[in-house]
Amino acid sequence: MVEDDPKPAAPEGDAGRPAVEERSDLYYHGIIRRLSHRKGTGVVRTASGKDVRFSYQMVLMSGPVRSPKGLREGMVVGYDLGWGGHGLRVTKIRTYPQMDRRSPAPPESGSPPAEADKSPE
Repeated sequence: MVEDDPKPAAPEGDAGRPAVEERSDLYYHGIIRRLSHRKGTGVVRTASGKDVRFSYQMVLMSGPVRSPKGLREGMVVGYDLGWGGHGLRVTKIRTYPQMDRRSPAPPESGSPPAEADKSPE
């Protein structure tokens, strides 16, 4: 039987093994969506679009950023989940060296910002 829409084959690396992804750890991956340093809490947006909370006191940190206070909104992180007194929570956060591809590079010193180049119409 022939399938109408076959699944694409996974890319293969050396010796027929699947190619290793950029982050081949066992964490889920998401983005820091919201932080409240005053309350000591934060929210991670999962790859499926759900928000999961964490408490600075209850989360274990690993990677270049060793404290929840070093986290920034928009950072890509790895995380693990567990059940707490208030439901599902982030229990571990793994940070990665940041290479922010979404924001443009800062202008060189002496260069005007891009908005200044546009003349009013």
